[in-house]
Amino acid sequence: MPRVPHHNTSMPKIYIWYYVQPRPRRGLVHCLSRGAVISSVDENHKSVPRRICSKSDDRNILHQIELFIKLGQLSIGRQIANECLLLTQHPEKTSKLEHLIFDSIIGCCSTPREIIDTYYSASEELFNGDDNFLSKIEEAIIQSIHSNDEKEVHTDASCFAEDEISMDLLEPFSRDGFPPENIGKTRGTLAIEHWNERCSYFEKKQYNYDVPGEFRAFLHPLAPATLSSSCSQYCAIAPGSYNHLVLPALREPRVNISLEFRKFAFENGNWIMEGERSNGMLDIEQEGSLRMYDVSGVLWPAGYLLGLCLANPIKCGVPEVLDAIRSKSDNSGAPIAIELGSGVGFPSVALAKTMKHQGYFHSHAIVATDSSKASCALIIQNSYQNGVGNMINVTELNHMEYSSLSNLREHFFGNFIDEKIGEGFNLIFGSSLQGLFYETSKTNAKLWRTLDALLSKTDPNAVVILSHVRSGNERIEVPEYKHNRGGFATFECIRRISGDTFDMRTRDDNPSDFEIVLLRRSH
Repeated sequence: MPRVPHHNTSMPKIYIWYYVQPRPRRGLVHCLSRGAVISSVDENHKSVPRRICSKSDDRNILHQIELFIKLGQLSIGRQIANECLLLTQHPEKTSKLEHLIFDSIIGCCSTPREIIDTYYSASEELFNGDDNFLSKIEEAIIQSIHSNDEKEVHTDASCFAEDEISMDLLEPFSRDGFPPENIGKTRGTLAIEHWNERCSYFEKKQYNYDVPGEFRAFLHPLAPATLSSSCSQYCAIAPGSYNHLVLPALREPRVNISLEFRKFAFENGNWIMEGERSNGMLDIEQEGSLRMYDVSGVLWPAGYLLGLCLANPIKCGVPEVLDAIRSKSDNSGAPIAIELGSGVGFPSVALAKTMKHQGYFHSHAIVATDSSKASCALIIQNSYQNGVGNMINVTELNHMEYSSLSNLREHFFGNFIDEKIGEGFNLIFGSSLQGLFYETSKTNAKLWRTLDALLSKTDPNAVVILSHVRSGNERIEVPEYKHNRGGFATFECIRRISGDTFDMRTRDDNPSDFEIVLLRRSH
């Protein structure tokens, strides 16, 4: 007879056994007067004992979310909240929460709405209650990094033998044609089905995270320092697979992106590849289900394309990016590049990785900006957990306001023009900046005003690289300046690069919807 122990946390440990009637349903929750017994039913319709949760446990879980966020550890707060969301959908899942909370017999009795509201209200209180909230978050993250800002996320070769790797696992269909059972389905449909079946967090828990030593006082005393899980290489988003078709992965708390980095040498006026390639996997956290309608809290296809381009400028066809970095690399007193509307910060992290491979380790060489406080917090997390936190300065900025742009320029460059430092950034980059990409064919469009306010006027190597859709309102059209009546500097398009360079075909297997445009001042 299947039995489930009842643990009353308000009394000494007395176990009361209840009989749980097997039902031909999964994740059945039996509500009792003093709590809920959660049981699951396996494939043979046999009842499997699970944990017991009560209202006191419920408050404890929500309190843990609030506590970690209050301490600036938003990443752990997100992980607990997402774990609770997972258990509300799949009570039969094995929970990692029992390793995080004092009471090892625990469950999430909260509704998804209560979990999301708790996370949202706690994070908003942090963002709006302290003008220095970004510094607080950064300090908390630094405390949790035990490898001096050199943490890397690499493919674990021990997870599988090399001869076991199959492209069929990376692609849910063959490049040579569709299997008979998939006739009538688009590549996008198959990619999403593959992702939901094998890769989605809410179907498969496979991510690792560290428990910071400074915060272990709030955890279960037997909690391991690292909660590990299975490999996730097969679910990485990378050129050569079609996993990019799931972007934006709106519900996912994180995505893994596989990148190829190379070191380039400048010889005789040209950039050439030097040494072996270096593969790495970036771990990018998202707001996901916790801020479902916050467009800046997830990675979008245009941002993914921009990050791929910045990770390998030569393959992308924009060596000018390396020229812009090299031109200012001898100066550590001012930032080199700025990203507008960074979102989750993937392009900034990719550029910082590229600079490290080139041997540039300047502190705060990149300024990553966004008008969303939640996005700024995500950028800090993603930069540090991918080993480039010291290279990225995260700044809250509304790039639609000219006064904000002027203040930012003055903050980093002052009110002077120096031949070495200049008065602006050598590289500006951004993706899907809807407000800026509107009616760009006009000389007085906001895009040109913004670029003129931030891009260096003294360095001929200064460039702008933007990622956007190839048609519609977001397509960037450079106007023909005749007399510069708008009062802003003239810009010219150097070239356009299709997303097909990185295998970003559409869900219907058509040429990519996205492209890179490279701009500079007209001299």
